[in-house]
Amino acid sequence: MNFPTNWGFYTLSSVEVCLVFKRGPTPKRAVTNMRQFLSEKLTIHSRKPLEIRRRIERMFPIQPKIELFSREKMVGWDAWGNEV
Repeated sequence: MNFPTNWGFYTLSSVEVCLVFKRGPTPKRAVTNMRQFLSEKLTIHSRKPLEIRRRIERMFPIQPKIELFSREKMVGWDAWGNEV
């Protein structure tokens, strides 16, 4: 079976996926009515919108947090990435 070598390049990429994971028991969320969709203007290449971080902080205010593939360090967050 031959598979195409250019999967995913048929449309313009206009979304960025944000995955939220947990470790250990499920934490109680402080906010339970948070919307998934966010529309923001583009900024620096690959920089995540600050509103995403704010929403995660509102949902889980006391749990430790880490941002993977981070471009900058933020107070209250661990950061892993090439550029930090």
